[in-house]
Amino acid sequence: MGFDTVLAKNVEPTKTCPFLGGELASNTYDSGKCSKGIDDARRAFVIQECFVMEHTRGTVRASRISSLQGLLSFCATIIDIRLYLRSGFDLIRGRDSHEYVSLS
Repeated sequence: MGFDTVLAKNVEPTKTCPFLGGELASNTYDSGKCSKGIDDARRAFVIQECFVMEHTRGTVRASRISSLQGLLSFCATIIDIRLYLRSGFDLIRGRDSHEYVSLS
């Protein structure tokens, strides 16, 4: 533009947009790639759901456990990690979604 700037004070333009339940951000500084992640609203929702399930005593519907596992699995695929939810799947294996499961 015709004037000198201090490179350390310049900020690269970034764009964050929602995409298939996650978010893509172009903050990779000329690498030609996008980073992906989970937006703040979904992250807060997942944390709240985990907190509620952690502090639940007694019985819970199998569908509620299955829903939480699905939510965690979806978030894991967005950020490329692998979850080990076998104990949760063992807990609801062979049960209908309307049945109750005892939590310890």
